[in-house]
Amino acid sequence: MGEGATRHLTARSRPRAYVMLARFSNLPTIWTNVLAGTMVSGAALIAADFASLALAISAFYTAGMFLNDAFDREFDARLRPDRPIPAGDVTARETFAIGWLLLAAGLALVSVFGNFNASICAILLACAIVPTTTVTRTTPTVRSSWGYAAGWCTASRLRQPRR
Repeated sequence: MGEGATRHLTARSRPRAYVMLARFSNLPTIWTNVLAGTMVSGAALIAADFASLALAISAFYTAGMFLNDAFDREFDARLRPDRPIPAGDVTARETFAIGWLLLAAGLALVSVFGNFNASICAILLACAIVPTTTVTRTTPTVRSSWGYAAGWCTASRLRQPRR
């Protein structure tokens, strides 16, 4: 066990483990990033567009969090044994499955509510999320690709008319 780490004594419920995996408390920062992207792009703030994009970016973010825990399960087993996978609250397999489904949901939301350019940016964002979940411990500069891709997705979605 890592220094200062403690193992919880009772099993968490599956919904509680999912909230921990999703790092749900960070989602408001994702929504404010979408708002900032809207303001920087100069686009009009349309509630329905903002909501659909915030939902899509939330799916991408949450996918990245689930995939990160699944890929980091050995690291967490050594240094953070209270995380849901090493603690036995969820399996790596189900965490991977949910992560990939959330990534697909983000792509689907952008393709339904966005335009062609936004869909291309969403694909690039999805392609940036996977390496950031697998190599961020050894390559910190990869982390910035997530933010850049999310920003381009926001600007592209809001600058172009829907078709």
